[in-house]
Amino acid sequence: MERTIQELASEALTYFTTGTRDNGNKYIKTTDNRPEWVHDMVFTAHDNGNILPDDWKYKFIEESLYYISEHEEVDFPEEMEADIYTSDLTEWLHSRNDRIYYMSEVLEEYDHIKDGFQLLQISQTKEKEEVYFSVLNSLQEIIDNQENDEEEENEED
Repeated sequence: MERTIQELASEALTYFTTGTRDNGNKYIKTTDNRPEWVHDMVFTAHDNGNILPDDWKYKFIEESLYYISEHEEVDFPEEMEADIYTSDLTEWLHSRNDRIYYMSEVLEEYDHIKDGFQLLQISQTKEKEEVYFSVLNSLQEIIDNQENDEEEENEED
């Protein structure tokens, strides 16, 4: 039975939940009963494990899954905009030292940036887009593998 990418994204969302840290801060995490393919998707979005589990990555993964589950088009959605509050953007930037590289890439690509706020927004959007396509590709690989498995089973019959 073939599943659509939207159905697979919806299923993946059932394994995401909100946790609360000792300091009261909320964060997104996966449930303990998540299947291996959800773990692999999250792992891949974390630069194939080169990045330790990151609250922002989890947030962006969940946002991506919501969008994919509700839409048939797969282009990066304009609806997935950057945060609008400077405090959220600077929190994102401060959360990992290597996020400065997103800013460097944006400065190289765009020559019309007029202020730091705009730079932060475009930089965060760049990471969101990277995570979105990682999630989308992971889901597509799962579907492709299932189709290949079904074809092999049919050939054996």
